[in-house]
Amino acid sequence: MDLGYGFKKGTNRISKQRVKCWRHKEGYINWHAFLWYMVQYVTVIDYDNYGFDVEIVSKEQREFFYKKVIGYVETIGEVNYARNKRNDSYMKNDEYKRNRGIIERLRKE
Repeated sequence: MDLGYGFKKGTNRISKQRVKCWRHKEGYINWHAFLWYMVQYVTVIDYDNYGFDVEIVSKEQREFFYKKVIGYVETIGEVNYARNKRNDSYMKNDEYKRNRGIIERLRKE
């Protein structure tokens, strides 16, 4: 099912370049900090240095996802990533259970 703006129902590949374009920032982005931020809000299936796969199932979820990408604040994201990736109690939060494997990988980066 087509959800518009290049999204389909199911797994969507989001490139790092696409994120930079949406945010109108062509320069540096701390990719791991950005992913750490995103796993709080969406189901991330997998990631690499060039993009990530995210589960989007409705137009409302697509809009929510886009707003979170636009709303990301690099300086806050980097601080939160540096602090929380060393915090073991963060992993015990059931809210992030769906992304636990991704969080574990990001903690090692």
